[in-house]
Amino acid sequence: MAQHGGATMADDPKLDEFVRSRQRFYGNFITFTVWSIVGIVLLLVLMAVFLV
Repeated sequence: MAQHGGATMADDPKLDEFVRSRQRFYGNFITFTVWSIVGIVLLLVLMAVFLV
């Protein structure tokens, strides 16, 4: 049988750092997305107030 390479150990420090990096990126992306949506909604509300 052929040996399958590429299996990583659960305590691999490079894997842990990669996972932490992806979690930081995802957290920053979600924060940016939420604040962008809040900003757009606020802008639309202010436009509606000034147009009335």
